Amino acid sequence: MKDHCSHNQFRCNNGYCINATLRCDSFNDCGDNSDEEGCVASPCMFGDCSQICVEKKGGNFSCQCAPGFTMLGGWSKNKSCTAVGKPAHLMVAGDAELRVLNPYKAGENSPNQLLNKQPTPPGYKVESIDMLWDLREPVVFWSDRQNKRIQRSRLSEFDTTAARRRTQREDSMRTVVSARSIQDSNPDFCRVWRTPEDWRLDWVGKRLYWVDAGMDVVMVATLDGQMKSTLVADHLDQPHDIVVDPQSRLMFWSDWGLNPRIEVASMDGSNRRPLVDTMVPWPTGLAVDYPAQRLYWTDPKSHTIESVDLNGRDRIIVKRFPAGESSYS
Repeated sequence: MKDHCSHNQFRCNNGYCINATLRCDSFNDCGDNSDEEGCVASPCMFGDCSQICVEKKGGNFSCQCAPGFTMLGGWSKNKSCTAVGKPAHLMVAGDAELRVLNPYKAGENSPNQLLNKQPTPPGYKVESIDMLWDLREPVVFWSDRQNKRIQRSRLSEFDTTAARRRTQREDSMRTVVSARSIQDSNPDFCRVWRTPEDWRLDWVGKRLYWVDAGMDVVMVATLDGQMKSTLVADHLDQPHDIVVDPQSRLMFWSDWGLNPRIEVASMDGSNRRPLVDTMVPWPTGLAVDYPAQRLYWTDPKSHTIESVDLNGRDRIIVKRFPAGESSYS
């Protein structure tokens, strides 16, 4: 507790000082809720619209959909949006395989299996996946923890034969980033480079972003693995997750170190600042809701799923898990 707070801080009734930007962010940052007293509530509340909420006069609001989406009818009329186009596919990563599933019918697996289990080296230990869509043929990227690399492969059409898919997959599989390529570009990193702890694609700028907890860095490269660059290397303790938002030109990452937090910076590494740095002991599973412009994460220590807008305001506990039930992503 302090008698006085700095000019950029808000003094809580209990004597604690918090960042002034946390005032009226719909979250009890002080612990006694004094930072939320006397605030004027917006007519747009979390969950009112699935994507975009537009404030109207008289305390009213209306819901809108982002480009490429349309409003649903039925009980959610004028509130929920659905994507325009063909039905979606769900890609799931296992320890040694990637599978494409039908998200609309439980238990139905697509025959388009991207990786087969290999009992002998080199094998696979798939950690995370991402997809780059284009008008010709989508490309799937995945990190392989066992072999310390990120690979890519074209994703064949879902109605082609198994033999054709296998041939296309083998012909198109490429290693994008590996321990050897990192060593070649910077010999000082070769002793500590593990594998990307987490990584994401910038589908607009055609770049690959990743964090590495061994090197304690945020890095970027072109999609062929060339032109590697370190964006953030200072004051990182244990970076764990990363997401990017090409529309706002922002990247977000979590740090599990002594001062756990979620940080944000421009996608070139500039304008770095903390986004969430209070009551966030173990942030993981970062995800961006692009139309709604919100960041989500799960926290296994606090047993919650939480969300803020991309400015770090309007913090909401989406779900609190009961004791004994895991919230790990």
